[in-house]
Amino acid sequence: MLSGGALLADLHGIAWPITTQSQETDPFAGGRRLGTVDFINEGPVPLDTPQGSELDGRLYTDLSMLDPRNPITPTEKFYIRTRVSEIFPDPTTWQVKVDGLVDRPLNLEVESLKKAAMRMGMHVMECAGNVRLARFALISAGNWTGVPISEILDGTKVRPIATRILISGFDRYAKESKTSVPGASWIFSLEQLNAARAFLATELNGQPLTKDHGAPVR
Repeated sequence: MLSGGALLADLHGIAWPITTQSQETDPFAGGRRLGTVDFINEGPVPLDTPQGSELDGRLYTDLSMLDPRNPITPTEKFYIRTRVSEIFPDPTTWQVKVDGLVDRPLNLEVESLKKAAMRMGMHVMECAGNVRLARFALISAGNWTGVPISEILDGTKVRPIATRILISGFDRYAKESKTSVPGASWIFSLEQLNAARAFLATELNGQPLTKDHGAPVR
């Protein structure tokens, strides 16, 4: 899944340090945590608490609370870069439209996507603007469910001359942002989408997406 100014990385191929796999080799076993120390020049942003609205809405994840044996971030603490639009349309009317250089244009109902969804595994998502002033807190790991974009495209019979695909979604807001510009869309080659195993997400951590996390489809 690649969208909304975020980087999503597949963790299946990562070799985790031994200390995250076995307490027996943990050099800190039996120790006592005294606290955490802030980085120099970190921003004074509140952690694990939704704030603001629309394009200026955020939730910064408190990374100091992560357990290396279970890096999954609970949904209610999963970072938010942009909160739901105040003019967000009724999600029951949503469709995923695929057209252009295809022989079989598609209009997929959200319910059809949910029925076809499968477990996509654990992935880390990070905002491209995750900086020191944000306490590097715009990053989270979660278990995702969704539909591979490659499978959706297979049903459209993409023409041989097609080389790129534009992916975009609803990105309009009631208020003008003080920090951001609306209009998120991305262009990828078909090879990039296949290599990344990109997908349209319908669930996060076994539950339907919340509005602030991109419901009904991200």
